[in-house]
Amino acid sequence: MSVLSIAEQNEKKKKRKLLFTKIFRLVGALVVIGIIIILVISGIYVVNAYRDSDIKVGAQESITVDRNRVNELDVEVGALNFVVKKEGDSFSLSKHEYIEFFVNDDKLVIKEKNRKWFERVEGSVMLIIPEDYDFDEIDIESGGGKVEINELNARNMDLELGAGALILNKVNVTGKADVDGNTGKVEIKNGNFNNIDCKVDVGSLKFFGKITGSSSFETSVGSCDVKLIGDSKVYIIDAFKGLGDFIIGNYIINEDTIFGVGKTRIKINGGIGGVVVKFVDENGKIIDDLYILKQ
Repeated sequence: MSVLSIAEQNEKKKKRKLLFTKIFRLVGALVVIGIIIILVISGIYVVNAYRDSDIKVGAQESITVDRNRVNELDVEVGALNFVVKKEGDSFSLSKHEYIEFFVNDDKLVIKEKNRKWFERVEGSVMLIIPEDYDFDEIDIESGGGKVEINELNARNMDLELGAGALILNKVNVTGKADVDGNTGKVEIKNGNFNNIDCKVDVGSLKFFGKITGSSSFETSVGSCDVKLIGDSKVYIIDAFKGLGDFIIGNYIINEDTIFGVGKTRIKINGGIGGVVVKFVDENGKIIDDLYILKQ
């Protein structure tokens, strides 16, 4: 019978430990890949579900809001779709059995009522505000429906999306905007934002508009398409490349890079998926005289 020396025994233990480490890492990598695949499939399903769907609402009911007192909007919905738009000279809200509203100090609160966990709630709710009225603060939280905001101005805006779709059309924010999309689609059209942070975990992110201040866009799994109004000399972009393609103007980014010489700083984080950044005019036409300096 052979007897291993202490050195040989230690070497054998090291090899065994190294083998277990490799197996553990391999299993961990397979688990991560599986989770990513599930998230991608879930994101694609949600995005497709809301891509072409139209929001249909019931009859509007006039609500009393003291416009000289109320300057904040606080919305919390689960599965219902929610729309905000300007029209006429008064406030109104769609009727729905699971929606309640009240005014708390200077805040208009709209909430989806609690229900039993197995109950299925469907439908849409629309808030109409006067054409000459603007909120100072807007805070909207949605669990799994579609949120659409049209032609609104605000100082600050905080939007949180669970799973579904978020559409912002002609929205102007002068202070700070936070957009947090978990799973689904975020699309911002004809926007004007000072300091916007926009994040989508799984799904797609599209932005077309003008930005000032300091901002960021981030996608973990999915596509990111950013069209910035203005000459490229206006912006400075911190590009953090992920696993997908990353294009700024006519440049293909192969590593983390800082581009531009402008005053408006934008951090763009690419995860698993492609990132495309273009500079356009107010009609969305790409500006040909691209001028970007690599720092």
